[in-house]
Amino acid sequence: MRRLFLYLAAGAAALCLGASAHAGALTGASLTFNLGGAGDIVFPATGVTGTSVSLTQATVDAGSGFAGTVTTPLAAPPASALSVVIGANTLGNLTGDPLTSTNLLVDLTSTILGFGGTPLIVVPLAAGSTDPVEINEGGVTVNIYPYGWTSGVLNITDATDGMGGGAPVATATGSIVQGQPGAIKLVSGAYIETSLADPTYTVVTLDLAFESVPEPTMVLLFGAGAAVLGGFAWRKRQV
Repeated sequence: MRRLFLYLAAGAAALCLGASAHAGALTGASLTFNLGGAGDIVFPATGVTGTSVSLTQATVDAGSGFAGTVTTPLAAPPASALSVVIGANTLGNLTGDPLTSTNLLVDLTSTILGFGGTPLIVVPLAAGSTDPVEINEGGVTVNIYPYGWTSGVLNITDATDGMGGGAPVATATGSIVQGQPGAIKLVSGAYIETSLADPTYTVVTLDLAFESVPEPTMVLLFGAGAAVLGGFAWRKRQV
């Protein structure tokens, strides 16, 4: 009976400790957009939800928490301003080491405005997508070569030499902060060619704050608790 109690106590303690760090709710988020190094445009999130399960697994739920419109001046005639509009985002799963995702898509449109607010170039982006896009409208051709989300290092290259094989144009770096609280920083971007201007690029950064991002030892502890209880069940069958 004493052994039974010890097995159950050890297993329950390990399971409780593991479970407490096994998942952390999303507590805050923001999205930052940068076009060609011209300056950051920040969209603070409202009502975005998600979960961090481990260092190699997290989710961001679908919604419109990043939605908004920001217009900022540009000192690059004939362009006078940059307008960025964000709509809804899809449910996204983040997996791997580093964390990556190709199904977390954020509806984003950037428009370069001329004097008087006339649109010069409209670039519709699905931030996080990896599908190239070609647009031909009003005599203007726009080719977009996007990159998916990563918590590692993102190298945006000159697409004229093939995706991933050209000269580096820009580099962005994500990160993961373990513990309680924890944080995940994802980066994505795109190389953009137009018939109206020189090639440029975008970098999109997604900063996610969680109640916890489990330490590797805590995730193992969760498994240890299950193993202890499993050992008790096996021993009981042998008696």
